[in-house]
Amino acid sequence: MLISSAYFKPPATEDIPEPVTAATPTPAPTAEPSPTPKPALSEPKKEIYVPVWANIPVLYDGASEPRAHTVSPPVHEPKFISGCGQILSSYTWGGDIPETKAVDDDYFSDAVFIGNSLAEGFMLYSKLSTPDFFATKSISVVNIYTQKAVNIGGGEYITIMDALARKSYGKVYILLGLNEMGYGIDEIVRRYSGLIDDIRKLQPGAEIYLQSLTPVTKEQSDSGSIFNNDSINKLNEDLKQLAADKKLHFVYIYESLANSEGCLPSEASNDGIHPYSKYYIQWKDYLKTHTVTEVKR
Repeated sequence: MLISSAYFKPPATEDIPEPVTAATPTPAPTAEPSPTPKPALSEPKKEIYVPVWANIPVLYDGASEPRAHTVSPPVHEPKFISGCGQILSSYTWGGDIPETKAVDDDYFSDAVFIGNSLAEGFMLYSKLSTPDFFATKSISVVNIYTQKAVNIGGGEYITIMDALARKSYGKVYILLGLNEMGYGIDEIVRRYSGLIDDIRKLQPGAEIYLQSLTPVTKEQSDSGSIFNNDSINKLNEDLKQLAADKKLHFVYIYESLANSEGCLPSEASNDGIHPYSKYYIQWKDYLKTHTVTEVKR
């Protein structure tokens, strides 16, 4: 049977018991979490410069004294050494070559000695056989280009400059200037300078050594001749400066033959200019203890 909703009457509310529900317990309060502490702000690092060698940067955090990075001092390679390997730290081009341990004769095996009658005497009496020699009487900075002084065999002679063009050398020792005294010192130096340039073109890999003029005896020097020690010393000074300007070595062999008065001993020569044979040995010994070479890099 259908019951119409118009005729349906719900029971009185008092007749329906209230449902009984258990009370929901109130949760105990939980502790508030402590906030995570933020890291303290540090002072930003600063880059500063301190005077250690050449403004080397360091990092400074503000809490300690700034310290430079550990840096070794710059290493300077030697520029010149002696023939026995000793570093010549104070030597410069054209300067005084310090005395060092003597080299043996083989040191000169790549050398050539060119020059006048004094160089010829050195060839004959020094007992140094390892280098080549292009030396003869009357050679000067003027006629070295034209005088055929070098015997190449078969009765054929060529000039010293032509001989230099035929072989490469490591060292070129030059002794000129005495025969040119009549030209005047300025003219000698001017021509010497041009000769050096020409030799360098022929021997680009060689080191060049200008040997000083040697002293004459006091008697010769006081005779009024153009061959006197005052003029020789003045020319030597100018050749030393020329060596510095041209980046050459100046070998002061003068002191190997001079006595306490700065002259060739009277008993050392019969003409006042050319020494006897034993003095060429002194000259050789001087060369062997006064060696220098540029360190090639």
